[in-house]
Amino acid sequence: MARDGINNFNLDRWARQVVDETNKSLERAQRRNPPRVSAQFSVTRSAALGGGEFENSGELARLLVWLDERSRENPAQYIDVGPFIEEQQLHDEEASVLAFELEQRDFVKVIPGYEDEAPDVWLTNAGRAEIRRLKRLRRDRAVRLRSTMDAFHRWLFDTFSVKFGVLS
Repeated sequence: MARDGINNFNLDRWARQVVDETNKSLERAQRRNPPRVSAQFSVTRSAALGGGEFENSGELARLLVWLDERSRENPAQYIDVGPFIEEQQLHDEEASVLAFELEQRDFVKVIPGYEDEAPDVWLTNAGRAEIRRLKRLRRDRAVRLRSTMDAFHRWLFDTFSVKFGVLS
């Protein structure tokens, strides 16, 4: 005797086969064409472990650490940036610009000198906190490796763009 209606067992078996074949097809396609992500992306300052911007300007970070060493020797005095200029072989105006950049970030307070003198600075609490953060970053091997790779890539792109004039 023949039944009228839909055979649910055969319908379920057919649906499972279709789903299995579709999954296998998608897996094969994914193996042949793995997903790719564009290499151009932007990282916000909060997303980067080391913050990035301040550490990439080596003179600012070196000046801040140097100021910390000098402030430990003479804790209640303003610090003359002149010896830092001589150690790093910078021009006078570069040291004053660096000091004013640190002042804009609220890391130091600057007492401007005469035109031919380097300014005197005083470390603020924000500057001491930034020094502590920089020292903590120096101990982190992953951050040091990332910084080294970033510096290498900057050098590579600068060299490539100068040599071939392709990147700008």
